[in-house]
Amino acid sequence: MAKGDCYEANARWIWLNNNKPDINEYTLVHGVAIGQKGTEIENMEFGHCWIEKGEMIFDHSNNRNISVPKVLYYAIGQIFEMQKKYKFYRYKLSDIIKFMMKTKNWGPWEGYFPNLKNKLRVKK
Repeated sequence: MAKGDCYEANARWIWLNNNKPDINEYTLVHGVAIGQKGTEIENMEFGHCWIEKGEMIFDHSNNRNISVPKVLYYAIGQIFEMQKKYKFYRYKLSDIIKFMMKTKNWGPWEGYFPNLKNKLRVKK
C-alpha cells in the first residue's frame, strides 16, 4: 500500500523551495481523491495533498515527482466529484508556515478527510 506521505512530501517541497522567485504561484491543496482502478485502494476515498500552479499539478508523495495537467490529475483521482462532497483547503507558503508552527505537523490542518484506515469504498 502507498506510504501515505503526501501531506509531508508536498508541504516540505514548498517549504524547501521557499526561495524560488515564483513560490507564491504554488498552492498546497488538501482534498480528497478516489483510489485508481487496479490498485489496493481502488474506489476508496482518501484524504490527499498535492501542489497546484496554474493548470499544472505537482505531487511528490511516495518518492515520486509527478507533473501533469490539472484536468488529467483531477480526472484520474475523480477529484472533480470529490469537490462536491468535501471542502478542499488551499494554502500558500505563509499559510503553511502558520499552520505548521501552530500544529507542529505537516497536515491535514483543517476539515475532515477520510483515511484509508476507514476503508471507505465508493459505490459504483
